[in-house]
Amino acid sequence: MFKVVTLFIAITLLPLSVSAKPEKLIFAAIPGYLERFEAGNLDDNIAVRLAKELGVPIELYPCPWVRCLKLIETGQADIIDDLFKTRDREEYIQYLSPHFKVQKAGFRFYALNKKITSFDDLDGLIVGHLRGYKHFKEFDQATSFSKVPVLDFEIMVNLMMNGRIDAFIAPPSFAIEHIEPFDPEGKIVKQDFDHIVDMPLYLGISKKSGWVNEQSALEQSLENILSQAH
Repeated sequence: MFKVVTLFIAITLLPLSVSAKPEKLIFAAIPGYLERFEAGNLDDNIAVRLAKELGVPIELYPCPWVRCLKLIETGQADIIDDLFKTRDREEYIQYLSPHFKVQKAGFRFYALNKKITSFDDLDGLIVGHLRGYKHFKEFDQATSFSKVPVLDFEIMVNLMMNGRIDAFIAPPSFAIEHIEPFDPEGKIVKQDFDHIVDMPLYLGISKKSGWVNEQSALEQSLENILSQAH
């Protein structure tokens, strides 16, 4: 009888434990975010604001972009920001609606000893890019120049300083501060050519995270945050 009662209690409690709201939000964040977060300068980040709106603590898991995506895919992290919506990522990411920003920006090119004023100037060059990023169609399908996937900007700068790459393409979330620690003299400069489009940016939840069951609450909180900005 004791075993039956124990089993009954376990079964009746199981749905409660499965559906319980997670106690924290783990944010797969690019390394530059961590220093700002610890200094109290990341309060304007949409994921940080979402955690505050939900009333739960947020924990940053610093990672290069491709590693951040893997953490989301495996469920080791709950949320990631600055996402373009792509079909392949929908297999493991639940995009939150609405998008939180339409970025009138895009992909920019940086170089040390080259002048890039048009897309054609990339012909014959070796161009570095962050592994895991989606770029614009013309770049991704181009065969007139070589593309080198790189894990992070520290490696990117080292490759450029050593003449291993001629230029690199920076994603929309890039800021020059990301490479200043590795290029203190500011030798690497933004080129005249860039690719600017209107790009909706989304927050994404891992489909293996407990938060995926809280989509309605997440999206309501996101709408509350965005409405405060108007």
